[in-house]
Amino acid sequence: MKKLLLPLLSIILLTACQKQERPVSNTEKETLAANTDQRICVSAEILEQEIAADPGRAKFLDDLEEKTKLYESRAEGNARGAGVLYLPLVIHIVLTDTNLIPTSQIISQLQVWNKDFNKLNAELANTSMYLAGYSYNKVANCQIQFYVTDIVRVQTAVTEFTPGSIAMKSSATGGSDPVDPATKFNVWVCNTGNPCWAQFPGGNLLTDGIVMHYTFFGYNNTTSRVVTHETGHWLNLRHIWGDSQCGNDHVNDTPKHFGPSNACLGVGAKSTCPGKPLIMWMNYMDYAPGTCKYMFTDGQKNRMDAAIDNARAAYFSATKIYTDILPQ
Repeated sequence: MKKLLLPLLSIILLTACQKQERPVSNTEKETLAANTDQRICVSAEILEQEIAADPGRAKFLDDLEEKTKLYESRAEGNARGAGVLYLPLVIHIVLTDTNLIPTSQIISQLQVWNKDFNKLNAELANTSMYLAGYSYNKVANCQIQFYVTDIVRVQTAVTEFTPGSIAMKSSATGGSDPVDPATKFNVWVCNTGNPCWAQFPGGNLLTDGIVMHYTFFGYNNTTSRVVTHETGHWLNLRHIWGDSQCGNDHVNDTPKHFGPSNACLGVGAKSTCPGKPLIMWMNYMDYAPGTCKYMFTDGQKNRMDAAIDNARAAYFSATKIYTDILPQ
């Protein structure tokens, strides 16, 4: 996966550069997701490009990794604290027709965010749900409440933004400028030709946040978990396979994966990695379709908490400090 971005983007651009936006049915979304889940997220590849361009990017992440280890080794009483923390959202709709994402669709995605990060998603109502050998009681309740403070609609002349670019994040290039990027989580919803991505902690504030292809934003069983996945990256989670065969995602309680899953692999599916561990295809940081994914592990929560304790601290508060403009 590590060196796929440039070939991937070339293929996408050659085959989809001048597509026109139009409403996409749920059936089309499901078909698109089933065919493309293995190339929806390009966060890791973009991070590699950032590191290659700026050695300071790698140093920041190395320092954050040390702080994460320290956080995980400490007893209770970290600055993250106990209880729910609130995260303000800015939603940028950057499309030739901004009506493609009505407010009701933003609300539906907000509900997915809040259910997935608070162990309230419907799948986990069944405590015997298959968890690849993991204990239900250890499935993470991340205790993050998302709320929307701004919705910015920009009718752009750009029919499709280059995947991996930052053009959608600037009004000078047909996009939308970030709003309070040092304290609010900015989300750009646009036509990217298919991929979605997140900026890991420590990058340029003017580009910080996540980018969502517009067909993957809003409640849909197959695709709405892409937002959950990208938010995990924004909070410093890696893909569960560590972006290499049997790689390291820096989380102790996730099993080794040979690579990404592209389906609900079923009860008892095992990896070919040493020890042949059960495949946790239901983990939000895998690539299985949204119908398959329904959990973070306790270790992944600890890693996200470490990011909240350090690089992402300015975004979170114990109460809502901005005006909440949408119903929960």
